[in-house]
Amino acid sequence: GITRPRMRADKERGEEALRTRETRLSLALAAGRTATWDWDISTGKVIWNDVHFRMLGYEPDSLSPTYQDWARRVHPEDLPVTEKLIRQAMERGNDYESEFRVCWPDGTIRWLEARGRFEHDAGGRAIRNYGVMQDVTEHRLRERLSRALNAINATIHSTPHVEQIMQAVIAEAAKALGCDTAAVSLRRDGQWIVSHTHGFSEDLVGTRMDDTEEPHALLAIKMQAPIAIDD
Repeated sequence: GITRPRMRADKERGEEALRTRETRLSLALAAGRTATWDWDISTGKVIWNDVHFRMLGYEPDSLSPTYQDWARRVHPEDLPVTEKLIRQAMERGNDYESEFRVCWPDGTIRWLEARGRFEHDAGGRAIRNYGVMQDVTEHRLRERLSRALNAINATIHSTPHVEQIMQAVIAEAAKALGCDTAAVSLRRDGQWIVSHTHGFSEDLVGTRMDDTEEPHALLAIKMQAPIAIDD
C-alpha cells in the first residue's frame, strides 16, 4: 500500500509544482505587460495583479479593488458601451472583448483592450468574472499616424498649392494627436510667428510671440516632435 509519508511527500511535490507554475505564469504576464482580474460576483471581492493597478493609474495594493474602482477610471464616453458589453456577456454566457479609454488622475488618457469571461452556477446565475487586459495606446497611435500620413500624402499628390498642403498637414496632425486645435509657429527674427492654425480663429495667424510666450515651441524643437497641450 501507499504509506502516509509517501502520500505527504507526493502532496508536497504537487504543491511545489503548482507554486512553480503560478510563478512562471506571473513572470510571463509581467513580461507581456498583461493585466489580470478575478471578480467574485457573489461576494464582490475583486483581485487585480500589479499590472492591472498601474494600467488604471493606481499604485499596486493602494486599495482593495472593486468594480466601481475600475468604472471610475473608464472614460465617461466609453463607460456606457463597455458596461453594456459586460452585461450582455453576463446574461448570454459568452466571452467578450472591449476597447476603452481610461483617465488617470494626472490627466493621462490610455487605450486598453480587455477580454473577459463569466462563469455561471447550475441555475444560470453569473458567479465569477475574470480576464486579461493590455495597453494598446501605442498601437492606436500608430494607426492614427498611419491614416494621417496617408491623407497628407494624398493631398500632396492632388494639389500643387502649398497652403492647401499645410492645412492638410496641420489638420491631420491634430486628428492623429487627438487635439481639437493646433497651430504651427515659425521662427523669424527672434520671434515665433503663427503661420497656420486648425480649430482656432483665423485672427491668430500672424500673431508674434517671444520665447517666454511660446515655451512649447522650444520644447517641440528639443524633443524633435509635435507637442500636444492639455488645457
